[in-house]
Amino acid sequence: MPGLAYAPHCDCKRAGDTLVMSSPPGGDRDPVTLRDMELRVAHSLGLGLGLLLMGGLLVGRAGSQSTPVVVTTDTPEYCQKLLDRLGQAIHAATEPPPVEVSSLSTEGQRMCNAGLTRGGILRLRRALMILEQAAIPP
Repeated sequence: MPGLAYAPHCDCKRAGDTLVMSSPPGGDRDPVTLRDMELRVAHSLGLGLGLLLMGGLLVGRAGSQSTPVVVTTDTPEYCQKLLDRLGQAIHAATEPPPVEVSSLSTEGQRMCNAGLTRGGILRLRRALMILEQAAIPP
């Protein structure tokens, strides 16, 4: 046919303003109708809208909290802040800390001093969490 141009991104040809597609191979699945496509689009839009609304509710809840959110970074200063909090919590405790708290705080401090701040912070946070859970009566 004169005026046909090949489109490399699909198995189709363009004739002026008309797009001409070849027939699907014989082994393809059942043909998809426009109704099927409409349902898929509607489902995708509904799912997207639902997720958007849930995200808005979560943000709205987070914004209504009375305590401010503290943003931390993996810095040596934050390591020191955690060490101070851990020391205060141990000092305020009525019983000696569990052995795991002592080993985690020692290892965390060593890692922070060696420049391994993420690992140190993880251990110090874990030690604080264990200490706080030990202080809560069963």
